[in-house]
Amino acid sequence: KPRMTGRGRTLLDWLTPMIERSLARTPEALVRSGHPLRRLLNRIGHIETADHEDPKPWPEGLLRSLRSPQGLDEEAMTEAVGVLGSELQQRDEAHQRNLRRVTKAVAGSERLREAEAATDSALDARLLGSPIPLAVLRFVESDWRNRLVLLHLNEGEGGTLWLKALTLLDAVLAYHR
Repeated sequence: KPRMTGRGRTLLDWLTPMIERSLARTPEALVRSGHPLRRLLNRIGHIETADHEDPKPWPEGLLRSLRSPQGLDEEAMTEAVGVLGSELQQRDEAHQRNLRRVTKAVAGSERLREAEAATDSALDARLLGSPIPLAVLRFVESDWRNRLVLLHLNEGEGGTLWLKALTLLDAVLAYHR
């Protein structure tokens, strides 16, 4: 395959004597879908494409199974298919975990944007249009805004603590007016 990684090509070069012996015994090995040689080559092709280059060395179980005596090539290939299958399954599970992690991060950043937008609109409604003392403005911009965003993330726009925090800000602004 032109998309095969160097690691995959090296393994195929190393397997060439076994492949040749298998094809000498069973010329139709690559045509039969259940033959161990075809299954092994398919697994290597699935694992070693340019999209999934893996810098790790081959699993020791794979190399151990492929170092079998010459008469046991098909058994060795069947065992190697199992080892590569488990490696492929582990890779897929890791990919699914990473996908879930990224999905959660995206959902979290979306929730954060919503909380920031709600907080900004609530603060703009209270702070725009009239003069605000500098001390109150610094307080709101340094800590209060972040606390409101966290409260919104925790309980939403209709949450009691979020509404109490806004009511407290309203009281501070009314006092300074």
